[in-house]
Amino acid sequence: MKYALVLIITFLTCSSVFGQSSQNDFISADLDSLLEVSNKQSGLEKVRTYVMISKKYSLQYFDKAQQYALDALYECEQIINNIDEVDNKDLVYYEYTKTAAQAGNTYYLVASKTSNQEILADSYEKAFALSRKAEWSFSQIKDTTNIPNYETEFPTVVTQSYVTSYLCKGDLDSALYYVDKSIAFVKEKHLNIFIANYTQNKAMLLFHKGRITDALESLEELCGILEGDSSPKSVQLLTVNYENLAAIYVNSGQFEKGEEYIKKALDLAIPLKNVAVICYCYGGLAEIAEAKGDYKSAYELNKTYYAYQDTLYNIEKAEQISAMEVKYNTAQKEVEISKLESQRKMTWVLVAVLLIIIVLVVIVSIVRRRAYKLLREKNTQIEAQKNEIVAQRDELNAMLVELSDNISYASLLQNRIMIGDRKLDDVLNKAFVIYSPKDVVGGDFFYVKQCGDYKIITVADCTGHGVSAAMLTIMNISFLNEYFTAAPTESTDSFDPYFDPAHILEKLRSNVKTTLNAQENETIAMSGMDMALMVHKAGETRVRFAGANRPLYVVRENHELVEIRPVRNPIASYIMEREFETTDFEYKASDMFYMFSDGITDQFSADGSSKLKTKGLKDMLIKYANETEVEQKKRIMADFNKFRGMTEQLDDTILVGVRGSSL
Repeated sequence: MKYALVLIITFLTCSSVFGQSSQNDFISADLDSLLEVSNKQSGLEKVRTYVMISKKYSLQYFDKAQQYALDALYECEQIINNIDEVDNKDLVYYEYTKTAAQAGNTYYLVASKTSNQEILADSYEKAFALSRKAEWSFSQIKDTTNIPNYETEFPTVVTQSYVTSYLCKGDLDSALYYVDKSIAFVKEKHLNIFIANYTQNKAMLLFHKGRITDALESLEELCGILEGDSSPKSVQLLTVNYENLAAIYVNSGQFEKGEEYIKKALDLAIPLKNVAVICYCYGGLAEIAEAKGDYKSAYELNKTYYAYQDTLYNIEKAEQISAMEVKYNTAQKEVEISKLESQRKMTWVLVAVLLIIIVLVVIVSIVRRRAYKLLREKNTQIEAQKNEIVAQRDELNAMLVELSDNISYASLLQNRIMIGDRKLDDVLNKAFVIYSPKDVVGGDFFYVKQCGDYKIITVADCTGHGVSAAMLTIMNISFLNEYFTAAPTESTDSFDPYFDPAHILEKLRSNVKTTLNAQENETIAMSGMDMALMVHKAGETRVRFAGANRPLYVVRENHELVEIRPVRNPIASYIMEREFETTDFEYKASDMFYMFSDGITDQFSADGSSKLKTKGLKDMLIKYANETEVEQKKRIMADFNKFRGMTEQLDDTILVGVRGSSL
């Protein structure tokens, strides 16, 4: 079918009427210049450049668009973290709102290219979270007069961001609700171009919901808005609107109405010599004639359609050739100018060199006598400095040896503290631990505790790595020891809420926030940890779990892997805190429980082309889950080291496996 619906209006930028550019526009876009400029920028200038790069990549390379949008978001969040030092706070929140909306839009773009339900769900969750950030940032703007070049339609950035979020989920009703809010705002401000743009969006959603009549009413109403406006943007939008109306009528069998709107689109396109639209319209007329049985007219119209199609192709080729000729001629002229300039420069260089030689001959004779005297003095100084450096080197070597010994001893202490006052085998007789810090000491740790009838197993990933992260592990292990030392000791038939995993995580978060005190240093206050924590009560066949950014994997005897998802929040001060949640489930003695840090899944392969990711880890766990714990540890370490090869370890890594029968 040549005449398909044209209902593809952008949801990606509120400030653009048509959103999508042609492929040639994308190819000609000077991305290299933008990337080069961004390397020299900082602050909001860098944020704006990253957003521009993201929008250009949005035309074709969605993954790169997402990467630069998230980089822009990160840069902007660094500014917001130090907002008290900023003079124009309103401008920062303005840019952050637009940046968060663009980042959410990239998740919609990525989701639009897949049918994988897991990816779609993750995209919706992340896009929706970014919409909430955009809404929060918009609410922080106190006075828009502080913002240079403030766009009247700016508030619709937030509502349109929610539209893309709900499109990721496939929730058209919610998307329609926010499109209507966008339309209501721009109507109040009499912004006809945006009224037209958002009404096109609404018509598309109505059409896909099967509400054909409502879609037609929206497009008919839009005609009344645009037909009195002769601006180029309005004419272009009106042409698209006529095509949309024609497409809906033709696809629903109302050929007379379809033909009427195709001719209206042609009346606008022909004076403007818009070959693409003219070609499209003749294709639609040919289809209508064929549907009516008028094959002679259909034949003639098809000839016209293919003629314009050839013309369109030739125009594109001619534009490409013309662009290449311009580039070639420009390059040739630049070469000639460069040659003349080089000749002039060479003449002046020769004159300058002769003058310099004359001056140097005079100077050298004067300087030589002084140089011999200075040389003797310098030799004496150098000998003294040499002796001092040798002494300092010996002292530094001694300090390095002492430091190395201290760090090695710190590593030994950290390992002892992780085990606590009991050996792992005393609590879990069928379990294994793979622990490999990036440096001698690290920020990952595991914690196992028998507290009366309760067994507590946890894996945590503290902020950073090395000595600073190791200090956080000591602090957090101390919190855990303090918490369980104060635990009730009497046995009860029911599960004691004191051991509820979510309650434990909330208590840890409170301790971390209090200890690192956000009032004094926001950078330190943002430090904390991600954690997976499971609790089992003796005599029960259920396990309780709560996670802060870290999941729990359960592999059944039949090779089925069940993922218990965490709450997407760290145990730290956070801009949007969510309550931790406990999940409880039945288990079998043959089940294997796995908890791990992201250092494993983020590790690059031997050739540096890819990461292991959660899929690679899941495949390993499923493959070896039915082996003994000793054999599992051996085989998983062998597979991981083979995958990594000689590539540098990027982060601390830890993996704890526990057999259900150990509980």
